[in-house]
Amino acid sequence: MLRAEATGRYLTTFLGGGEVFAIGTLGRMPLHRLAFRVVPGGADSPWMALHHVASGTQLVMLPKGAPQGGFMLLSKKPGEVAEGDATARFCAEKEHVFAAGVGGFLNLRKQGKHLVLLRGHGDDGPRPAGRLAGGRITLLTVTQEELDADEARWRCEVQLPRLRSSPEAPRPPSADGSGLGVEGPRAEGGEGGLRVLTYATKSTPMLCDSLRVALLWSMPLTLLGFGEEYRGNYQKLRGARAHVASLPPRTLVLFADAYDVLYGASGAALRRRFDELRVPAERVLFMAEKGCWPDWDMAFGRDFCLHRYPRSRTPYRFVNSGVWMGRAEAAYALLTELQAFTPGLDDQHVTGHMFIDRPEAFALDYNSTLFQSLQGDGVGSPAVVQWKRGAVRNQATGSSPLVMHFNGGSKPKFNSFRDHLLRAAPRKCLPRDATVETDKGPLPLERICPGWRASAPRMVCS
Repeated sequence: MLRAEATGRYLTTFLGGGEVFAIGTLGRMPLHRLAFRVVPGGADSPWMALHHVASGTQLVMLPKGAPQGGFMLLSKKPGEVAEGDATARFCAEKEHVFAAGVGGFLNLRKQGKHLVLLRGHGDDGPRPAGRLAGGRITLLTVTQEELDADEARWRCEVQLPRLRSSPEAPRPPSADGSGLGVEGPRAEGGEGGLRVLTYATKSTPMLCDSLRVALLWSMPLTLLGFGEEYRGNYQKLRGARAHVASLPPRTLVLFADAYDVLYGASGAALRRRFDELRVPAERVLFMAEKGCWPDWDMAFGRDFCLHRYPRSRTPYRFVNSGVWMGRAEAAYALLTELQAFTPGLDDQHVTGHMFIDRPEAFALDYNSTLFQSLQGDGVGSPAVVQWKRGAVRNQATGSSPLVMHFNGGSKPKFNSFRDHLLRAAPRKCLPRDATVETDKGPLPLERICPGWRASAPRMVCS
């Protein structure tokens, strides 16, 4: 195992992307994903090679002046590293890992005259990467017994929703003494077991618009994280995972970003559309989009986007982490893996690489049957996604998506679609005391969105 002394972070690799990432502490990822096998260079050689056990890849350190960007620690597939290649040679001096390719120790920042980054360019690159907290990389050892024990613990954790809802598992006591616990009267929620989740720490006009549209369409929505201090996008992964853990495993969960998403159907219609897609129970359906962000603007990113991603018969090829839907058990298992890489990596970045690493856990809505990303729509040409005959229509796929994500540069379209959806909603007004379900209990809409009644008097039921 490789660990940065100053931060306590451990290293692992994404097979799809090639880059090596710093991640969090132990206990958030199975040890076998963090394990590197040390291969001696020979009986009298001080050099060794480092192979990532889980992916079977080998570490290399690109020297300064490499065309892809120097001082980059990468993982390459078997056969991609030539025998005797100096960039793949390392040695451990008092457990600190020294790279032959750059003539210096592996660090997470500039230290003396040596610079080693986990991703990005060196100081002389066109866009120097931001520095991570420094500290030498140390080589640690774990026993097979430790690996086996951790694997058993990890299997238990990712199966938590199913274990909690099994007949043999004792229910936690409830606050009112009824014995129903967190999985009692609200176990399946509304709309036949569908839960709609979103995460927002503070109020914005677009959040309030999204909530009003959701209420008028009678969405069984729960707002997570409201009032918490914002620390990073990784919070929505943690918040969703914690909430999903309390649900029975077969509960259908839809998660959508809070600040740039609109809903155009009831919960019952969403469930019917999802059922029509026949997504396997062990997979989670994600939105597909035209752009490959953030990798497109990163070192090695364009090769990753163009050659590692599967082809698509539609313009929507790349995964978007802002909207997904699946059974609670599958969602919890995937969220457990995704959140292990945060904080430190954007949730979109992690999801894109995990999609390549673990394709069996994902399904993509390539035809925008259920989810619609508006990123890139109508740029330099007429808009493909339009409001026609009382519904959202995608002219490229012939679909009528029900959840719209105004990601990237598409936010100027938000208000127009909002107005259409408000007029088309089956409910035309909301009670003055309308509430939004949150993870802390019902919260008045007026408290989340102060002044909403005054700003939209026609939406207030008399």
